[in-house]
This record gives sequence, C-alpha cells and structure tokens, in this order.
Amino acid sequence: MPNALRKDVATLRRIQAENPALIKAFAHPLRARIIDRVVRVGPASPSAMAREFGARLTDVAYHTNTLAKLGLIEIINVRPTHASVEHVYGPVKRAP
Repeated sequence: MPNALRKDVATLRRIQAENPALIKAFAHPLRARIIDRVVRVGPASPSAMAREFGARLTDVAYHTNTLAKLGLIEIINVRPTHASVEHVYGPVKRAP
C-alpha cells in the first residue's frame, strides 16, 4: 500500500474512532447534501430541501431525522402549516 494511502486510511480510522456519527452521517449521499445545504445556505425544512433537491419528501425527512438523532443538525424552529407542523433544521450550535 502506498504511503499516502496508508496515511488516508489511518486518518479515516481515527475520525471513525473519535466520531462514528460523522462517518454514519456521510454513509448516504442525501445526508451529505442535507448537511451541506444547512451549513452553506442556512436553515431549511425537509419539504423545502426536497423541492430544492428534486427528491421525495419522505426520503429527505427520514435522513434529516437521522442526522438530528446523530446530533449533527437540530430543529431551530417549528412553524404551523395548514395541515401539520413544519420543522426547520439548522446546524447544531456549539457552546463557546
């Protein structure tokens, strides 16, 4: 195994040992898109992201919920809609 690849594998193993949630979060491409969207553009609801990504709402909602359970994003606002409640997710705020 080339030296550079050995370093990359060691780095990935260290990240996985230190924060397994991070590895799990990026195990699905839609989760990576959700995190990227929330961090780069700002808070959004699963329905807004589903429209933006051209993805099914059920898929986006499932993966958003998974990311929230992993502690990588959080609900920052809850808005009533005509038929239900809309959750808006944003990046987790870290203590200073």
